[in-house]
Amino acid sequence: MKNKPLVLIVDDDRAMLKIIETILAKNNYEVVTATNGKMAQEAIVVNHDKLDAILLDRVMPDTDGIEIVKWLNSSKNISKPPIIMFTVLDKPEQVQEGIDEGVFYYLTKPIQENVLKSVLVSAVKESKQNKVLAQELERHRGGFKLTKMLYLTFAV
Repeated sequence: MKNKPLVLIVDDDRAMLKIIETILAKNNYEVVTATNGKMAQEAIVVNHDKLDAILLDRVMPDTDGIEIVKWLNSSKNISKPPIIMFTVLDKPEQVQEGIDEGVFYYLTKPIQENVLKSVLVSAVKESKQNKVLAQELERHRGGFKLTKMLYLTFAV
């Protein structure tokens, strides 16, 4: 059986959170939710290696979405899944700020279900490809370390 993609949804609007959660559940996604920035950071730390995407509200009372993106970008040893930011802030400079910080995609509210599903499919595909590449890189690093050890052992 294939694993369901895991998506973190972060929104302080509980009604919006439930709507998105319902859409994702009926489209075969596993969901983790957070209603503020602190909960989002905790969920990311706990689930970072399993997360396939993050749906992140930009405007929240405690920590805004851009701050969370900056925190994640500066965090060492935490996997960085694609972030889809959604918000009512749709001025070009606001969208550009999100993209400049590394947001995978920027959706404006109200979110259209078909667009959300399409963007999520792309984000999850990229996430899974990045995980495979990271595993391959780690496997090659192990081979390089072994080669270096053998070289140092026998080069003397």
